[in-house]
Amino acid sequence: ACHYADRALYLLAQHLGQVVSREHLSQEVLGKRLTPFDRAIDMHISNLRRKLPERKDGHPWFKTLRGRGYLMVSAS
Repeated sequence: ACHYADRALYLLAQHLGQVVSREHLSQEVLGKRLTPFDRAIDMHISNLRRKLPERKDGHPWFKTLRGRGYLMVSAS
């Protein structure tokens, strides 16, 4: 299951500073279409947040944009 989080990290890093939809993450990371109550992607992002060390600039690694997806925050 850990490799899914790694794949999500890679995909978000490729789109640094850009919103990546949950649908796109599900398709690319899990290889399946997102279903209405599917929380798998959210769990993988949550695991990444716990796994990654705190950033020196104090900003979060990821932002959740409700109804849109996630973005990896670029360094300030």
